[in-house]
Amino acid sequence: GSASLHDEEVRPESEGVLSKGASSLSAEVCLARIRSAVEKRDAGAVVRAMSARGEDETVQVEGCSALVLLTPCSEAAEFRAVAEQAGPAWLALQREYRQLARSGSVEGVIAAAAAHRSCAEVQEAMCRIVLCISRPALELEELTKQCDRVGAVCEAMAAHMEDEAVQEMACGALRNLAVDAAHQAHMLQVESGGPVSLVLSAMAANAHSARVQEHGCGFLRNLAEGGSEGLAASGGVKAILSAMEAHAWDARVQEEGCGALRHLAFNRHGRERIVREGAVGRVVGAMEQHPWTEGVQVEAVGAVRILALEHGAALAEHGGVPALLLAMAEHVTSPHVQEEGCGAIRNLAAGDEAVRRLLAGSEGAGAVLVAMKGHAWHAAVQEEGCAALRNLAMHDNCRRRLARTGAAIVVRAAVKGH
Repeated sequence: GSASLHDEEVRPESEGVLSKGASSLSAEVCLARIRSAVEKRDAGAVVRAMSARGEDETVQVEGCSALVLLTPCSEAAEFRAVAEQAGPAWLALQREYRQLARSGSVEGVIAAAAAHRSCAEVQEAMCRIVLCISRPALELEELTKQCDRVGAVCEAMAAHMEDEAVQEMACGALRNLAVDAAHQAHMLQVESGGPVSLVLSAMAANAHSARVQEHGCGFLRNLAEGGSEGLAASGGVKAILSAMEAHAWDARVQEEGCGALRHLAFNRHGRERIVREGAVGRVVGAMEQHPWTEGVQVEAVGAVRILALEHGAALAEHGGVPALLLAMAEHVTSPHVQEEGCGAIRNLAAGDEAVRRLLAGSEGAGAVLVAMKGHAWHAAVQEEGCAALRNLAMHDNCRRRLARTGAAIVVRAAVKGH
């Protein structure tokens, strides 16, 4: 006869080995349990069914797929939309994810991936769930830190380097994991077969995939926040530049690429490599091609701000000054663009005399004054704006222009207000 959903186990033969028919029946029971668990939204029941037939690939594929279905807001856009509301829907989503983490889902998919390394469907599902549950905004690190998520994702990448879907999810998972300081020290090891090496290989092998490039650049960006020593030299700048050139019209790739270059530029060796490999022109190109995308402008202007410390002439040569002023004009209501823009003008005006003259003749001071007047309440804008005006005032022509435009009044207001 056939087994019901309530059958806990199939009785073994006297020799202690399941017969062919019993093995097939047990798999059918597990598959039925998984389908029933999805209807009840019971992730724990899915994990238990998977555990009962860990060696059966069909059961593991079905179970992993079920856990993906039970993962709320698995798509990035949907997740961002709920998170940005910061209301009841966001609180409910956080509760759902905590329940998912406590259900053993992460352990379940990692175990499935370890047992079925050659199955791309299992590997993709595992990486997707790790990506989702490791989103920094969820703050679930304490509930999942016992799982070797980095190791599992790296194993999937190594086994399926040419599989775009696996690499997209894997790079996205490492991107989220790289935010946590506990993972950064391990990830910053750039040895062959490590996370950095695998992400760079994935970006090279899937150059056509915008999402692999986006996640790869995002991974390098997050990792660089923990320390950029060695990342630029390991091929990071080259990979970012290739991604940005191949997907010049993809705003998400440009935003993450500029962000990665920005953080790599905090290190002097990183700045030198960025300039040497021609990435300055690519940053300016991103600003010109995505003038109305705030995220791109924040990261690109931020990169210009850091590069301007020592490479103002290179920025000027590639049209960085007009691109910077256009960004500030197009995003006059964005405190982030204005802060980074004032900081960039501050650094440019402190450097090369020819660049300072260029700023003086191209309304650089006017852009700073507009930023300060429009964001009088924002301390960082006021601080960077005052410093920019101070450096600009070192040029005679600009000093006279500042006196005529009432810069002193704006500076006094900033001092009084902060």
